[in-house]
Amino acid sequence: RLISENRPFYFLFIDLDNFKYINDTIGHYAGDIILKTVANRCSAVKNPEAVVSRNGGDEFTIIIPDRKGLSIDDYVDKYMDEISRDIYLADANIHYSISACIGVSHFPQQATELDDIINYADTAMYEAKRAGKKKVMLFNKSMADQSIHDKSIEELIKRGLAENRFYMVYQPQYETSSHKLRGFESLIRLKNEDGNIISPGEFIPVAEKGSLILQIDDYVLRRAMREFKDIVGKNHDLTVSVNVSAKNIGNDKFVGKLQQILEEVDFSPYNLEVE
Repeated sequence: RLISENRPFYFLFIDLDNFKYINDTIGHYAGDIILKTVANRCSAVKNPEAVVSRNGGDEFTIIIPDRKGLSIDDYVDKYMDEISRDIYLADANIHYSISACIGVSHFPQQATELDDIINYADTAMYEAKRAGKKKVMLFNKSMADQSIHDKSIEELIKRGLAENRFYMVYQPQYETSSHKLRGFESLIRLKNEDGNIISPGEFIPVAEKGSLILQIDDYVLRRAMREFKDIVGKNHDLTVSVNVSAKNIGNDKFVGKLQQILEEVDFSPYNLEVE
């Protein structure tokens, strides 16, 4: 309605910090209490024109109509202060400190289409996450350029996995005392369609944002084990070291998946090191 009436507004995209940790360690009942508490606190901020909603998971959105004299900074601070107050979880008998990151976009200053307004606020929120906990970011043009760049890298990763464009290089590791070779660290690399190498520093952070990093981890584990199977079979003391995302290691299913890959490749767990 605001868009159809060409009435300016701010769009806030809110994501709670470490919400998965709450569910995993305290329990889903605690997560539900926190979600309800955050919803109530956002709704309690005195702003009769605002529309507060839950986007899903631990994400909330707030629409604030822009008007003469309105300070979005003041309102963002109010919402952040409300969200960040401690909450007492009676069943667990603990006081838990909530925090969140907030991304902000504006209609029509930055976008006129609803999808763009939401995506821009989401992009700003991710930039806030990168800066740490309890951060606020207002969307700007450089973020749009970064968002477009990230999308192109994301597509490159998908094609790389589908078309086997990834390859491995191995860095030798030595024991400092004896200078004896102890094994190799596996490092993943990617080439684009032109054969140019894309730096891991460019594609890994993009993959980390979503689930693509999990697919990359599986690929690296399988490939490193397959390429080193014969080598460690001849030298039982050698170790192949594989970098795995913390997002993957933190997943309850990781150990079972790792065991499955070890059995599938028939690789000795003694010769595998996970970083």
